[in-house]
Amino acid sequence: MQRLRRRKWWVAASLLGTSVGWKLALVLIIAGCVSLFPGERRSPPPVVVPPGSTVERLRADVWALAGDRPGDIGERNLATTRDGVTTLRLAEQYPTARLTGMGYRVKAERYDVRPRDHNSNVIPDAPPISVANLEVEIAGTTKPNEIVVIGAHYDSVNSAKSHLGRVATPGADDNASGTAALLELARRFAGASPARTLRFVFFTNEEPPYFWTEEMGSWMAAKRSRAKHENIVAMLSVESIGIYNEQKQDYPPLVGLAFPDEGNFIAFVSRHEDRELVDRCVTAFRGVTDFPSEGAALPRLVPRLGSSDHWSYWKEGYPAIMVTDTALYRNRSYHKPCDVPETLNYEAFAAVVEGLEAVVRELVE
Repeated sequence: MQRLRRRKWWVAASLLGTSVGWKLALVLIIAGCVSLFPGERRSPPPVVVPPGSTVERLRADVWALAGDRPGDIGERNLATTRDGVTTLRLAEQYPTARLTGMGYRVKAERYDVRPRDHNSNVIPDAPPISVANLEVEIAGTTKPNEIVVIGAHYDSVNSAKSHLGRVATPGADDNASGTAALLELARRFAGASPARTLRFVFFTNEEPPYFWTEEMGSWMAAKRSRAKHENIVAMLSVESIGIYNEQKQDYPPLVGLAFPDEGNFIAFVSRHEDRELVDRCVTAFRGVTDFPSEGAALPRLVPRLGSSDHWSYWKEGYPAIMVTDTALYRNRSYHKPCDVPETLNYEAFAAVVEGLEAVVRELVE
């Protein structure tokens, strides 16, 4: 906490003497609107992973979801079809098969969505389409009514340029990486006996044109939990976690003043209200790995702070954070055709998953 207070004042001091707008931001920071959990400035440590283990499983899952080989799925949304079947349905089938092979009973929470155009407008007279969130759950032993949700969306964006038509978006980082991480975590917890109930959820339709609409998969899941009066004590959204390099890292305004210039870290990010959950997750992660990690609990006015499935759980009053490589602030292939499996750093990705296992164990005990 002493280091955290010093970091807050360092940020405040760096803003002195600037424009009126930045001085206003300084007032917000001093008022306690920002909690930062910066790590030491270092390069990622060497990652030693046995052949055929986590690295290869993550690589295989990302390729199956986002690759362009025969049998790979590639773009995953309602606007793309293959042999008369939407690629979103193909993407739904992949984690279902993998989870079933681990011994889980997969629950498909189905609901109908109205087809929308690229501006998120409902297409008149278009018939509804059935989609599904996929859930597996491990009942808690001593605190079964307290639920920890670990989620990731398995769809990819349906991107379009008005003068080019539809653009393929394989979404390797966004979010085949999160889906692969969730599968690996589910594998590691199969047969476990956690104190709290552990629920893995593979969300549908996180991406536009359903993003921030009532038909966004995670919002549907969060609304169902609220309607059932479920006590979700923590939710982690695993969002784009495969890109790590020494290239320049971008940030929203002000945030970068306290964080690294290179994009070689994993970030734990949330609103200020969930700062204790961020601190708890960062502490658990750093307890088992030296992989660079950063944490921030920020005011909701920070751009794109709610740009993933954790936002849906905020909407329903649950504590939630995002675990991310920062997506568009680092990945130059974000929402582009070049977001392909070859661009991910699988060794670093595997090291992050190792740390996330410790985070989940901390939350469920």
